[in-house]
Amino acid sequence: MAFTAGPPLEVPIFGADTGALAASFGTSRLELNRAESYAQGGITPTLNELTTLLSSLSHDNRPTVRIMIRPRGPPSSPRPESNPGRKQDLAEDQDFIYTPEEFSAMIGSIKQFISSGLLDPSKGDGFVFGILKRTASDGALELDQERNTELVTVVKKAGFKAVLHRAVDALFSQCGSEAGSAADAVGRVMEAVRECGFDVMLTSGGLGSAAGNVVRLREVVAAAEREGVEVIVGGGVRSGKLRGLFGGLGLDLGERNVGAVWFHSSCLRISVEGQETFDQGEASGLAHELRGLCMESKEKQTQGS
Repeated sequence: MAFTAGPPLEVPIFGADTGALAASFGTSRLELNRAESYAQGGITPTLNELTTLLSSLSHDNRPTVRIMIRPRGPPSSPRPESNPGRKQDLAEDQDFIYTPEEFSAMIGSIKQFISSGLLDPSKGDGFVFGILKRTASDGALELDQERNTELVTVVKKAGFKAVLHRAVDALFSQCGSEAGSAADAVGRVMEAVRECGFDVMLTSGGLGSAAGNVVRLREVVAAAEREGVEVIVGGGVRSGKLRGLFGGLGLDLGERNVGAVWFHSSCLRISVEGQETFDQGEASGLAHELRGLCMESKEKQTQGS
């Protein structure tokens, strides 16, 4: 995979207001979520928000835009336990399990954005989503392959990219955490991701932060490379943690093509009152650090070839 013109950095934005500002720091991709939905983990934006965002960006040189398709955030309380004997997953208050009505809303949203003509497949635009279900045998989580495949088919038929959201992190956390021991389980998850048809996957390598899951995340990146799925690393990604992540993923020594791994950070500062502010200093520092690390890795790859 070729190196990008800018740093392999994706910034999720919540509403259209900060899109142009994020782009000014060299962001190569924007993930558009509805305004004021950060606390919910980001939900489906409105068509008007996409229109406003695109009008604020240079048409010829704008970042790639990915649209979050998520009808709601996590349930506010645990769902009733219908099977007391089933296996308990790591996040009982589980997100990404949707009703038929919510699934229909997801399809409708994707089709509305596609039919608007505002997005451009040639720029790598696409949609971000993920649906889980529980197995009938023990209630463990798995990808809902039927529903995910249906959404992926709609997206890719129109020429857009299909991105698996961090719904997959609950599955990786079921794989264990010891170096090497999780490889087979991670590989099975990645086979399911490929079978659904996803082009890209946003992940922390498990529930929690990327730095906290870096051992398993390295296994995830290796498995994704074998399956031809691009990885975007998210979850607590900050400029001060980038070098550690590069080292943990084997990117610092040029062991793998750094262009195959992207990084995802909201660059938000949250006040004690809960107010969200785009942190321009962090965005600038993150883009600068990422450019430098990518260049170091590219030079080491060149020297080793």
